Amino acid sequence: MKNGKKWARATCTIAICGIKFFREQTLKRDWITIGLVRPAREKRLPAILSRKEVVSIMKNVRFFRYRVCLETIYSLGLRVGEGTRLKICDMGSARMVVHVSNGKGGKERYVPLPRRTLQLLREFRLIHRNQEWLFPRVGRSSHGKHRTDSMCCRRDSARYAATDSFISGVRRS
Repeated sequence: MKNGKKWARATCTIAICGIKFFREQTLKRDWITIGLVRPAREKRLPAILSRKEVVSIMKNVRFFRYRVCLETIYSLGLRVGEGTRLKICDMGSARMVVHVSNGKGGKERYVPLPRRTLQLLREFRLIHRNQEWLFPRVGRSSHGKHRTDSMCCRRDSARYAATDSFISGVRRS
């Protein structure tokens, strides 16, 4: 399909799903792949922000807790889930490293801890003194999921920085 008429991946997928639906629902026959294989995903380069955009995002995050979380993610090169699940015991301020556990694929690694980030985290700890989590969930004693926190942080940063970037863009920059 794709090679003959040069259809886009999404168009091929819609056509395959239509044929599958027709075969299963209308004809009441089992779906056999009959050589209809979905085309591979096209690989695209991720969005990378300029230094000016990153500074603008950091400056315009409203709440201190979100700014600290975002700056930690940026300076350590973490994913959102890794950054929001950091524990106090993961911080190795003596060796200037952070232990990142349960990363992508369940992998663990050590990441260098910049002095500026350590100082910012110490300031944050003076305000928020959770015994276990570095960035505890707002309004709850337990950790919970940080989907709301990361969404607020993302929304605030994108709105005030006049860009529609996401935290993953900050991570790669």
